[in-house]
Amino acid sequence: MDADTVVAEFRTEKNKLSVWKVENEEDINDAFIALASNCESIGTIDAIKIEEADLKQLMFDEELGDTPTRNINQKHCNIVGLNYVNLGNVIQGILNGLKKEQVVRKTKPKIKQLLADAYEADKLIEEEIAPGVMRDIRNTIEKRNNSERLHN
Repeated sequence: MDADTVVAEFRTEKNKLSVWKVENEEDINDAFIALASNCESIGTIDAIKIEEADLKQLMFDEELGDTPTRNINQKHCNIVGLNYVNLGNVIQGILNGLKKEQVVRKTKPKIKQLLADAYEADKLIEEEIAPGVMRDIRNTIEKRNNSERLHN
């Protein structure tokens, strides 16, 4: 993972850091769907899983995510009350995740598939998604449907 990715994810606002709670593969995919659905274009996304034990000294709120999704935003929360000292705890949790190779990468084609599946499962709010992303979702679904017709 490059430095730009790591630094970009440390943007705090009002001493809060946005995170997604994940317990299983579906939650991980939902976090990627939420992140990707909020973008202007689809690309590869990297994330680091941080063990809950590494964050036990931190405080969290239950703020819903602000993404154009249904039934996913409740998996969002913020680490709150961040300062110089406890931001170090977050960084240590990230370093531990990197050491344990808990980096999850979803490539652009995988993100397109996740978004297409989410769209078909009515998890996306179409009118709130960037036009280019919606176009990619529709194209992915069309290609998948054409491929299925060829194989049947």
